[in-house]
Amino acid sequence: MGRLPRWFDCYLQANKLTERSEDCKRGLFLSLYGPKVFETARVLVAPLAVQAALWDVVQEKLCNHYTPKPSKIAARHVYYHRNQAEGESINN
Repeated sequence: MGRLPRWFDCYLQANKLTERSEDCKRGLFLSLYGPKVFETARVLVAPLAVQAALWDVVQEKLCNHYTPKPSKIAARHVYYHRNQAEGESINN
């Protein structure tokens, strides 16, 4: 899927950490985001320990969790159940 926010890449670059290991990047990211994201990552990569999961896997799971794909069924429902507002013409 996607990658985590670009600000983290900027953070790594600004602190000259881009060449660090994947383990270091994972640890930095999870510690910067705090306990809530750490716990979410821990649950998403279970049964592995979050410290044992690959950095790419952690990124993918967190991206999928925090930015799920929109439901086509829900979008279709909204589209087909459009109501004409008061004072709105049919052409609008």
